Order: sequence, then C-alpha cells, then structure tokens
Amino acid sequence: MRTAITILILLTAVSFAEEFNRHSFSIAFMPYPEAYRYPDVAYEYAFTKNDAIGFSTTLGVVNRFAYTRKIGYFCLAAGIGYASANLDIDDATRLYTVTAEYRQSFGDNFYTKLVAGGLFASDLPEDMPWIPILQLGFGYGF
Repeated sequence: MRTAITILILLTAVSFAEEFNRHSFSIAFMPYPEAYRYPDVAYEYAFTKNDAIGFSTTLGVVNRFAYTRKIGYFCLAAGIGYASANLDIDDATRLYTVTAEYRQSFGDNFYTKLVAGGLFASDLPEDMPWIPILQLGFGYGF
C-alpha cells in the first residue's frame, strides 16, 4: 500500500512540474431518464499537450480504447471497443466511436465536459445505421 501511495505522489509531483495535466479521470452520464444510472468512467493519459489515449467503461459492458486530439477547449476522439451484455468476451460486439467533446476548466485540475458523437457496430438493427452518444460529466486532471 505504501508503494502505491508513493508512486501516485511521484506521478502527481511530476505532472505538476509540467505545463499540462498528463493524467485525467472523468465520469459522464447520459441525460436520459432510463440511462442516467449507467455512468461512463474514463482514464486518459496525455503523451503531448494535444494528444491523449485512454480507456473508458460503462459498467464493464461497453469498453473502449480511444485516441483524443485536443484543440483548445474542444476534443475530437475516435475509439474502438466491444460491448457484451452478459460479460462474455466471445459473444461481444465490436464497436467504433467518433465523438466531439467540449471541456470547461475550473482551476488547474477540475473540468466539466459535454460529449456528443456516434457509436457504430455491425450488430445494430437494420433501421439504425448508428447510435447517438450524448453525455454530461466532470473530471479531474493531474
């Protein structure tokens, strides 16, 4: 436990010495009454000031990796992942996402975000070419 705390303190110290937040955790909710209890939890690692990679999950059912390009307060992201209602990786559906995000910072570390985009998958009903994504959330970068 002491080792994990020491590593987190060192990572925080290194990231404060740089001019941008290298790590970011966020949580976002879909503003639909049926879906607000299913948060999307994400971790992002910025390898440059404008480029980041990350992982997000919605209750372990929808999991995806994404590349994000930051342009000021806006972010464009493309991701690949899988969805499995019964948590069986062999029966999972591959999915692709394209999103645009607006982030508003509060101080150096906290931010809110608005995400809009689309999810594409091969197993969608024939009358749905894609599923819209709309999320509201907040995050912490360090």
